[in-house]
Amino acid sequence: MECYGARVPAAERTRVQSLTTTEGAVLALLATEGERSGYDLAKLVERAIGHVWSPARSGLYATLPRLAKSGLVESRAIVQSAKPDKQVYKISTAGREALAAWIEGVEPGARDTFFLKLFVGKLTTPDVLLEHVEQFLDDTEARLAVLREI
Repeated sequence: MECYGARVPAAERTRVQSLTTTEGAVLALLATEGERSGYDLAKLVERAIGHVWSPARSGLYATLPRLAKSGLVESRAIVQSAKPDKQVYKISTAGREALAAWIEGVEPGARDTFFLKLFVGKLTTPDVLLEHVEQFLDDTEARLAVLREI
């Protein structure tokens, strides 16, 4: 029987103040690609997000249960006859909200997350993407000024 895990009550949910880059990437993949297992996500990283950012495979697998415990994803077991059961995950409403807040957060000097957020830009508005690009330009100009001084 396939059944998603019980929803975590809001009072028991660990509030995620800010997502790590791995958490943001995993939530973005689940938001764009739909329900997936950890193995499926690792393969998607290789074919998609991996061009701009790639987590350690162990970090990816460790992130999924943590996101489930925080209520940002829901998981369910799929019974397989010839193989061990597998867990699949899908983004929850709380996960979509956390992802939106993470994508909208413009971070000075955050080169790696800039490219990742740009890569998953269809999950936000053009105005948010422009804010990221403007911050990246400011950061690049500041870095260039330092290099010119050197």
